[in-house]
Amino acid sequence: MSSDLLEKKTYIAHQISRGLYLTLLLVIALWTFFIDPPAIEYQSSVWLIRTVPLLLFITIVYNNAPRGYAWLCFVVLFYFTAGVLNIFQSPDMAFGWLETIISTLLFCSAMMYVRWKYQLINRAASQS
Repeated sequence: MSSDLLEKKTYIAHQISRGLYLTLLLVIALWTFFIDPPAIEYQSSVWLIRTVPLLLFITIVYNNAPRGYAWLCFVVLFYFTAGVLNIFQSPDMAFGWLETIISTLLFCSAMMYVRWKYQLINRAASQS
């Protein structure tokens, strides 16, 4: 595979991962504050509990760090699990389906980004 094609794939995977990361944060925020707010007074605390694990990776997502993306994949598995549990709890609610689909796509795109980025790094190291 040529370096240009690999760079293009890496760039596309990074952009898709970034978009899905923001989409997952947005879906959680919309669901927590507007669509199905919890029946407690402090909705922002529920939102923080749901999003702090993702928010820890915000600088990694914007700095193109492949090792951080690998760790993001581990964290995204918790959101996948939560989405599946939400589906089983109430299959007619869209939140579980959205969380599962977005986290699956984010996991796949982030993992492909890590793979292609390390291939680029290894190729550059072998050429120098």
